[in-house]
Amino acid sequence: MGSNLSVFQSHNKKNKISQNSKKNPNLNNINNNNENNSIKTNKDQYLDNYDNFPRDELVNNNNNNNNNNNNNNNNNNINNNSNIKLSIEATLSNWKNSNSNNTINHGSNNNINNNNNENEKNKILKDSSNYSFYNWRQIGESDLQGDGKPPSCRYAHTMTAIGQNIYIFGGYNGVYLNDVHCFDTINKKWSLIQTTGPTPIKRAFHSSWVYGKKLYIYAGFNGKLILNDLYSLDIDSMEWKFEVTGGVQPKPRFEHTTSLIGNSIYLFGGANDSNWLSDIHILNLEDKLWRSITTPTSSINDNFNNNNNNNNSNNNSNSNNNNNNSNNNSNNLSPPPKRCAHSSCVGGNSIFIFGGYDGGLRLNSIYEFDTIKKRWYNLHNHNSKKMGRAAHSCSMINGSMISFGGFEGTKRLNDLSLFNTQKKEWRPTVVFGQPPSIRSYHSSCVIDNKMYIFGGFGELNRLNDLFILEPFFPSLSNICILQLLISSKSENDNGKSIEQLKKSHSQIAEQVNISCLYFLNNVNGDQEVRMALLLEGQVDDLGINYEVNQGLAETEALIQRAAKVVNDVNSYDSTYDSIKSLLDQDNPYNLIITSSESQMSAALDIASDYENTYFLIFGEIGDEELPHSRVGTYYFNLISPHFVLGFIAGGMGKSVGMVVPGPPTENYFTANAFYAGMKHYGASNPSLSVVATSSYDDYDTATGAGRILLTKDIDICTQSQTDMTVANMFLNASKWAFGTNGFPQSNIYGNRIIQSVVHNFQVPFYEAANMVIKNNWKNGYNFFGDFNNDFFFLDYYSFLVDPLLKNQTEDLIQTIKSGSKPYITNGSTYNKLLQQTKLTSGIIDLGYYAVPTTEVYSTGGVNKTFMAVSILEMAVCLIVGVIVIFFFNKNINIIYSTIPYCLTILLGACLIAVAIFLWNLRNLNTPICTAKIWMASLGYNILIGFIIIKSSLIYFKFKDMVKSKNEKISPIPFGRIVLWFIPLLIIDCVLLIIYSTSGNPGKIDSLGLDGIGRYEYTQNCVNNLTGDILLYIILVFHGLQLLYGCVIAWKTRVIDLEEFIEAHDFATAIYLITFCSFIIVILMVGVTSTSNRNTIISACAIFSSFSCVLIIFGAKFWKIYKPVEDDGLPQIKLKPQKSYSGSGAGSGNSSGSKSKKTSAHSSASGVKSGTSAPTQTSQSAMASINIQNFVNPIEASSRAAAQNDN
Repeated sequence: MGSNLSVFQSHNKKNKISQNSKKNPNLNNINNNNENNSIKTNKDQYLDNYDNFPRDELVNNNNNNNNNNNNNNNNNNINNNSNIKLSIEATLSNWKNSNSNNTINHGSNNNINNNNNENEKNKILKDSSNYSFYNWRQIGESDLQGDGKPPSCRYAHTMTAIGQNIYIFGGYNGVYLNDVHCFDTINKKWSLIQTTGPTPIKRAFHSSWVYGKKLYIYAGFNGKLILNDLYSLDIDSMEWKFEVTGGVQPKPRFEHTTSLIGNSIYLFGGANDSNWLSDIHILNLEDKLWRSITTPTSSINDNFNNNNNNNNSNNNSNSNNNNNNSNNNSNNLSPPPKRCAHSSCVGGNSIFIFGGYDGGLRLNSIYEFDTIKKRWYNLHNHNSKKMGRAAHSCSMINGSMISFGGFEGTKRLNDLSLFNTQKKEWRPTVVFGQPPSIRSYHSSCVIDNKMYIFGGFGELNRLNDLFILEPFFPSLSNICILQLLISSKSENDNGKSIEQLKKSHSQIAEQVNISCLYFLNNVNGDQEVRMALLLEGQVDDLGINYEVNQGLAETEALIQRAAKVVNDVNSYDSTYDSIKSLLDQDNPYNLIITSSESQMSAALDIASDYENTYFLIFGEIGDEELPHSRVGTYYFNLISPHFVLGFIAGGMGKSVGMVVPGPPTENYFTANAFYAGMKHYGASNPSLSVVATSSYDDYDTATGAGRILLTKDIDICTQSQTDMTVANMFLNASKWAFGTNGFPQSNIYGNRIIQSVVHNFQVPFYEAANMVIKNNWKNGYNFFGDFNNDFFFLDYYSFLVDPLLKNQTEDLIQTIKSGSKPYITNGSTYNKLLQQTKLTSGIIDLGYYAVPTTEVYSTGGVNKTFMAVSILEMAVCLIVGVIVIFFFNKNINIIYSTIPYCLTILLGACLIAVAIFLWNLRNLNTPICTAKIWMASLGYNILIGFIIIKSSLIYFKFKDMVKSKNEKISPIPFGRIVLWFIPLLIIDCVLLIIYSTSGNPGKIDSLGLDGIGRYEYTQNCVNNLTGDILLYIILVFHGLQLLYGCVIAWKTRVIDLEEFIEAHDFATAIYLITFCSFIIVILMVGVTSTSNRNTIISACAIFSSFSCVLIIFGAKFWKIYKPVEDDGLPQIKLKPQKSYSGSGAGSGNSSGSKSKKTSAHSSASGVKSGTSAPTQTSQSAMASINIQNFVNPIEASSRAAAQNDN
């Protein structure tokens, strides 16, 4: 990649470097050698200030100075209120004497600790002058004057004071910078300096100084090169000049220090590729000549008037403090070990070097270089107990070197330390006010004994805040509180609750007129967070899933908590099941993060059942859709990244090809945004060719689209796909590409990738995790990623991009960060851009690409067979209808059924046959797919409906005859059957209409279905989810018809009248259809092949409908052909009555008795019999019943059974 990465790789020998080290190299150092996964919080003491206590926030940063060796038997028990009271009284007593001698002499020390060998931990304040008091103050937006804006968030910049002005140059904010900003400390005003001349190349980790009226910039790193160039900026003319230097040139380096003494610059240390340096060079600023210095390596005993007490122990057990193991009273003349990211300050003719990184540890040693004697002095044994660190800042105020912040190997810091360069010792420091947040790679400078701090890298992001550290003299009550805090530092308070601490120290709190004193040593209100992330794919895709997982990994490092990752969660069911398994545990996860819109619906559904769990769901979701207050969302700008890349492409003047999914998968907003970026650059005739594929991740369609672009005169490709298939094709053809899937593609392809927009998922993940930890979740939390919140940032530029174009691109990004949206023009909105279904005028539309497909018709033989059988069924129905109408229209079997009823039954069977014919057609379309459902449903509705309705009417009529002992038998009127059927027809038609309009039935070419090739297809009819539901409702409707049919068939089993004997045939038909329905259900459960399902449906439908026709009409024709009763008695054929009165359509004439012995018969209207019989109707009825009982005892017993049932 570049020299920068190799250095950071060396910094992290035990940890594999993050692919995202470019966006945040400091993150690579987090969690190194960290064995404790608990959150490390500041152990500051917080005070509730009431009554007479001044309302200052007191922060004691002198913990190290009071944590030396443990005391024997813990003689100084800080929970002993009487001892602390004496301490307070001594403080107050000696404060009175401080007006004359400025010294607080604690004569009561012996009361606190009777041990003559008391160590420093148990000492109370020796002298008020031993403490240095400072106050922090932030310069916020409300303090600023004028229209100028602060510099963008950055770190590894320089901050140089000239007069009353502070100049900020360079640094890194996702890209390397070379801008100059000025802060007027008098008027509190920021301004961006417009310069002329040869501007220095963008850089960070450089150094700067002021000589005369010029600001000098030296060396650094620009993302690709380690530099050793020198530039100067004339403050009056604001003109840059490249300074030519002679002599022995130092090696290129970064993270070094330069110190000005007289007219010479002293250069020390730094890093060069993977090498750390400890050389020292001098540049004479008058003749611009470099020379190196060779320092002595022997040892001398040079008295610095220091306190040479042996450091027998070191209670600060930080593993980085490797310089405290020497008790040598002499000062070593050997130069400091190699290091980078250290600090340097000038005191008199000496340069003081503190801290740094040597490739293994963060150092805490201090070295002094005497520029007169050209000698090094190691000051490590002069109370050197400070925590090792690197990437901190140091400034000199009144002979004291003040260090702030930095990185100690596992965490960033915000402590303040003061080293007295005259006494060669660290001094206790008390700081008031709210200190800056933890940070590293910030900068500091001094104006009028005030130290200014700007920028750096903090807990989460780069910073651009400005603070002032001022000398401060506290009030008497604050001195007393300081006494309490220092005296109370003991292990006895560790782990105590707030209430316990308040109780144990309440008496002492009253002694200094405060209501309560809170000690929060090792106590915090944080809650545990257990994160789980659901990925749509695999973490190693070097695309969106990789970047999402990378964001989680960086969040883990920042909060020092491990998280769980679940791969390949890409459907509703898998999402629901995965989340439920994470929550239904003994120790459930309490922050669930999704990463794909395919997971959104299931996450929202399950979130409604777990109101105590936090959810961060990916997708555009309205507040009204969130099930409860602990559900948040995150999404990102879909347009701005393509707009920025288009701007770069427009500046390069090359022809560009782009592959997009296209509508309906994705509208054309990505292509239109890219083209808008090209035009925004000002390209007169930008060339963009677009191919759509209808897919985000299909390899074959992307490859085909790429081939189309390669046949054109196109130099660069871009895409909105989730992989780099098309880009790979262009790179293999010695062309260039953009990276668009969120991964820094230059890590893989180098300079062949012109630029990539990288996604930083750490931003929303850390923010959500931190809210859970701090228990301050925002109701309706919504994160929308863009350049302005560092979710997007640019990767390294290829060398193909002109430096001027780089600057213009960075200016564009700064414009977007400021809130401007240059991609939205002509009164449009972001949402309207997302709805663009057409390409902007000027874009070359190369159309859609789809892989050529071949139709497979492997079931042709089976389909043709079913079509032939369905035609045969329709022909049989037609023939039966003709026979019924023209040949047997006067037969008793037809008369009692009625011709219209027979034709209706045949119509139902024909409609089913038509449906099966349509079901097996090869060439389908929407009308055919709709018609086959209509034909099948109406056919079964008519067939089943008319059968069960007539069976019901027969049963009711028979019951009435038996009950009233009425021998009159007449046909069931067809009109009455129709009236009963109309409600069934209405229900069926309504359901079918809704299905046709809302179910969206239609034809689709199903690729790869039923085990055929990926690009082979079969034609199938499909519908949407609503259509599926309606089909199930229709099936239930017909199922209820069959259920009722089975009940009524069971009821009609007792009917044995010749006139109604067809009820038995109806029962057989109903049982047959019901049996086929059960067969379909059983077979369909185990069959997944669409073609096999169609075969099962066709077979059962043909069999059931055809069989019904044969059962019903075959029985009728058989009785016409052989008129013999079931009991074996011959049937008397009577001529029908010529004159009768009847009711009902097609009732016809009626014929009477069942036997020659019967002398009476019934007609439809009860007219006289055509044979000799008694004249009285009642006698005829009795004779009929008695004779019938005698001739047909089976029927008689059936009638008796029917009566018993009722």
